[in-house]
Amino acid sequence: MDVLQNKARRNLLFTCLKFCSEHERKFTRGQRILINQERGQLLHMLSLPNAEPRPVPESIEQIIIHVYGLLPHYNLDVIDEDFFE
Repeated sequence: MDVLQNKARRNLLFTCLKFCSEHERKFTRGQRILINQERGQLLHMLSLPNAEPRPVPESIEQIIIHVYGLLPHYNLDVIDEDFFE
């Protein structure tokens, strides 16, 4: 995964969590923890490119895909890319 793919994935996960917090609860606490663990590992991979990814389980990925379909109707906030680099 290159830096741009990493950033895009972090932004998607962050935006899905934010959307669900503000509009529709789609994730359980445990699912949110797993999503945040993937986000944390993606940040870790920026400094250690050989680190193993920690993707969410397929069941959570399906919910993310569903939420992503709702996002065009939502004001997307993008993470400040300079904050993490």
